[in-house]
Order: sequence, then C-alpha cells, then structure tokens
Amino acid sequence: NGKRDISARLREEILRVSREMGYVPNVAARGLQSGSTKTVALVLDDLQNMYYNILLSKFTKKLNSFSYHVTIYYEWDSISTLNERLMQRVLSSNPDGIISFLRTDAQAIQLNKIWKRPLVVIGAQEDDPDTDCIYFDDGRGGEEVTRYLIGCGCRRIGFINASSKLKPGTVRCKGYERALRAAGIPVDEELIYNLEDRGCPVEEAVVHMAKAGADGIFCFSDMTALNALWALNKTEYAGKIHVAGWDNVGQEIKMPCHFTTVGTDIDRMVDETVDVLMRRIEGQEEPVLKKMYPVYLIE
Repeated sequence: NGKRDISARLREEILRVSREMGYVPNVAARGLQSGSTKTVALVLDDLQNMYYNILLSKFTKKLNSFSYHVTIYYEWDSISTLNERLMQRVLSSNPDGIISFLRTDAQAIQLNKIWKRPLVVIGAQEDDPDTDCIYFDDGRGGEEVTRYLIGCGCRRIGFINASSKLKPGTVRCKGYERALRAAGIPVDEELIYNLEDRGCPVEEAVVHMAKAGADGIFCFSDMTALNALWALNKTEYAGKIHVAGWDNVGQEIKMPCHFTTVGTDIDRMVDETVDVLMRRIEGQEEPVLKKMYPVYLIE
C-alpha cells in the first residue's frame, strides 16, 4: 500500500509473496477506507452504436488522464432512460461520479441525491434543475437536414427515429416537421417511423417508405442511415433516395459510403463533461451546468 515505515528487505519479501499468491488490490475495499474508488461509471443503452463507441474511447482516455478508470453499464431494456433499477446497479459499485448517455427518471434522480454522486447527463436536456447536462441543438439540426433534402429536390421525406421515448429524436422530428411546413410540404405521419414503437427493423421501415414514394430519408443516427442504405441497395430503389444521418462518425471511423450527416465538437464536449465532473468530485461549488452545443451540417 506504499507505506515507507518498513525495511527494503521486508518490502521485497511481501511483494514476492503477493506475486506468488496472485494478489490483486481490491479497489472497492480500498474505496471504503479512502472514500474514493477512482472510478467513473459510464451509462448507455446501445453498445452497437458506433457513435457511443467513439465517445467511450474519448471519455476513457480523458478520465485516464485524471487517473480515473471507467466502468461501463449497459442495459438494453432501459432504452433512453437511466431508471431506478439501473441506477441501483451503478451505485452498487460505489463510483466517484457518473456520466450518463441516457436521461434519468425521477426515481433514479432521487436515489442518486441520497448517495450524492456527481452526475453529468450528455446528449439530452435533463429536466431535473440540480443535474448537470450537455446536449445538442437537435431542433435546429432537424431543420437543417430537412432543408438540405428539400434543396436536393426531395418532397416526400421520411424520418426514422429509434423510439418515441428518445427525447433528442423527438426534438429532431419537430425540427423536421417545421422545415417541411415552412417549405409548404405537408407532414405525412406514414413517413415518420419510431422503430421501437412500430416493432419493425430499419430495413422494413425504409422499404415501406420507398414504396410510399419517399425520395429522401432523414435518419436519427449514422448507424441507422447505414442500415437504410444497405437495405435500399438490395432493392430497385438503390441510388434513387437521398439518405441523411446524424453523429458524423465518419470523422473518426472510415465509412463504407458517403452520406450527409450532422456533427458537433465532440472533443470539446468530452473535455467539458469530464472537467465539470472532476470539479464536482472535488467538491467545488459552482452553478449547475445546462449547456446546449451547436450542430452543423456535413454534406
């Protein structure tokens, strides 16, 4: 444990025996004594999402620079929400702080207030007035993508979202609807797909849209856009429908094809998220952070 009040000979003997026994320090036990486990919990709901994997890598690197390790919590059933049951799992490991890619429900917030663990929510505006959050200008982004597709000559534009429970997606959808109305194009509810609500995969949704006359499709994420293009390429609609995504994963990962997407300054967002979390962990008093990051179209 780093104590200096023993002889060098005894220290070497202790280290030799510990190596032979395969001793590994128990971080959780040390945390009970020191009050710190030097861990931060990252909470998400989709490990297949390329954007999440990019963020996980960046957050891990940034947190490691502060000598913190990352524990990942993933639960598909809690899509878009850090609920009480998932919060219990997170708190059971006694992290020093929490970064959630999911919005939190009231029960989870109340439980965490008892535990007093610093929490930063990213990607969605958090309703709780005492919880820090960094989110994106989803409404404006939804308008910009739709205006771009209209500028490409599209008039039957569909929108694909993962779930109606996913607030960023619903805000993007409202931006999409505003842009359509501003251009004098009626909103067709049959061209708006919340995949979880309808119980259908992306491939089924895009084929239905194509048959309904869609000439453009705005997808909630780049992962969804890739799946949409893959599905269309197997049909007679290949190359005939404009597809746009969101996340700009091509900035970090080589993509198999090009399509219009929406990006933001994720490096700055990661730095700011970790910096505010570290200040909370250190007990610094400052106003609650509620910050919206601008987004930009990448053609």
